[in-house]
Amino acid sequence: MSGAILDRMFYLLCLGAMETDRLYRRSDSTLRIPPASDALLWRYMPFERFAAMLETQSLWFTRVDHFRDPYESELPRNDRKLLQRKILLDPNAEIAEVRLADYRGNPGPFTAREIGELMRTAAGVAQLLRRSTFVNCWHANSHEDAGMWDRYGKQGEGVAVTTTLDRLIASVADEPRPIDIAHVEYMDYRVGSILDKSGELNHPLLCCTKRDSFSQEQEVRLITLDASKSGPTIRGMALRCDITALVRDIYIDPDATPVFVKSVRATAKQYGLMVRPIKSDLYTPLAH
Repeated sequence: MSGAILDRMFYLLCLGAMETDRLYRRSDSTLRIPPASDALLWRYMPFERFAAMLETQSLWFTRVDHFRDPYESELPRNDRKLLQRKILLDPNAEIAEVRLADYRGNPGPFTAREIGELMRTAAGVAQLLRRSTFVNCWHANSHEDAGMWDRYGKQGEGVAVTTTLDRLIASVADEPRPIDIAHVEYMDYRVGSILDKSGELNHPLLCCTKRDSFSQEQEVRLITLDASKSGPTIRGMALRCDITALVRDIYIDPDATPVFVKSVRATAKQYGLMVRPIKSDLYTPLAH
């Protein structure tokens, strides 16, 4: 199959993704509305990740195919069937126009052999898209979450940074790479659909939808795309961030020792943060 067809199919799967603005706040069907500008966003992390964030002045974006969830950026079964019919059988579809120009040069329905070849290529393109998508994850919540401490704290050595949408946008304003932002929505992948009303697939919608089993995360994502980093050894990348503009508060693991609390505060001071880290009182007994 010609490179032009594969390139065009990759483009079609990425419709709506990071085309003009660096950061979107869109209310149309291609991207879910982010939280309110003053909503509190949390990023829980082990101390090593916190220190690296300050040292490198960057946010870590994980490539989605390295998450544990095998459904990350995958279409539900019903949507796969719908998309296959649209791409392969609709003579007016954009991919059909590419086929006429670059595949065999004549109109008419695809043959069984051509359909099989296109489906194998489409599957490869879908995997390339997963290997080209990078996200930075935040938890939307008005208060601390005990489950998040349990998940990301490491034997009493976790740190949580809070921010707001406005701060998050300002902190990556100098990053030249296009970035989308969206509030993840959760659905039943057995019966649900994430295709928009027109039946077209777009990249931001695909990677900000997860299964109901993960709804406790209440996730807000920064999303970027880079096909040049789809190699097998790449797990993610760090993107430029103004940490001073980003950070509103810093919380220390509720199970932290005094030595660890001192270490976190010293690290924050070392890198010029004016915010004094506070030890969480989540498990502090009531005074009697």
